[in-house]
Amino acid sequence: MICLTWKTAGYARGAHMTYGSIRHSISISRSATDVWALAGDPARLHEWFPGITSCTVEGATRATCGITNRHNASLCSGWKHRCRAPASAHTVARARSGWIGLSVVSRSQEMYPNDLAEMETWIRSHARPGDRMLEIGCGDGALVRRLMADYDVIGVDPNTSPEPAVLAIAFEELEATPFDVVFASVSLHHLADPTAAVDALRRLTRPGTMMLVREFDRVLNDHEPTLRWWFTHRQLEDPDEHSGSVHLPDTFEAFVPEWRHWMQHHVSTWAEVLGMLGAADFETVSDVRAPYLFRWGLNEDLRAEEERLAANGTINLIGHHWTGRRSS
Repeated sequence: MICLTWKTAGYARGAHMTYGSIRHSISISRSATDVWALAGDPARLHEWFPGITSCTVEGATRATCGITNRHNASLCSGWKHRCRAPASAHTVARARSGWIGLSVVSRSQEMYPNDLAEMETWIRSHARPGDRMLEIGCGDGALVRRLMADYDVIGVDPNTSPEPAVLAIAFEELEATPFDVVFASVSLHHLADPTAAVDALRRLTRPGTMMLVREFDRVLNDHEPTLRWWFTHRQLEDPDEHSGSVHLPDTFEAFVPEWRHWMQHHVSTWAEVLGMLGAADFETVSDVRAPYLFRWGLNEDLRAEEERLAANGTINLIGHHWTGRRSS
């Protein structure tokens, strides 16, 4: 297997969104000779990977490709431009992000074991044995695998690797009979087409279906002490621990406008997510505020600190654990 790596200045979509200078890697079933030939053939490069305009080889088995982003459409630039290798190539889950330091491909939920266990308990408390379940934006399927023994569950994510009960498609593309329970962890704010999402939710659910959503409120996150707390801790994180590269701007003042631009253009507000759920005939059963920043590229050890600072009013508690039921 030969590895190609390249950079974009655009954005990418996964279970988490990223923005900034993104480093991607892809392993392909090609010989070193083929890679050297590919590096010297711009037309072939563009055919294989639209957007790549140049490629230089660093070694016998590694090539570094530069991508231009004239139309803001990199190889993995969102819902309509999902990362796809040619039929002769084999994609592996090796894609690293830029300054936010989160993977372009879905990061494993297992990196936050306590949080994952909490999510599992929450779901089980709203389900009956044998219920049909759907996870929207399942990442690597860690939560689905925990539930498979007791429920008829599937997960969907366009940027995952298919496996039993995990489908590499967007949930809007799923064709299935209605589910009893649907859950989504920090994925609904990425939906680019609310109308298509509402149509899919109506088609994949029925009156009485329970909807469990974990999200964050980017409006509450746009608060200087809250964002600075995250920024400070993210600068201290070990990039190898999260399989991502930390390329934050040197100063908080430089980071804020980039973060704000990204959020405003690519992340729905909590109010917009609620509006979408309401349009799909889901009514709120409960909405509990919860910590979120610790799992945005940080670690679970910081959860207690986040909760303490939120409790005394120093930072905002930006997470939501929302439970709804379809009414009609």
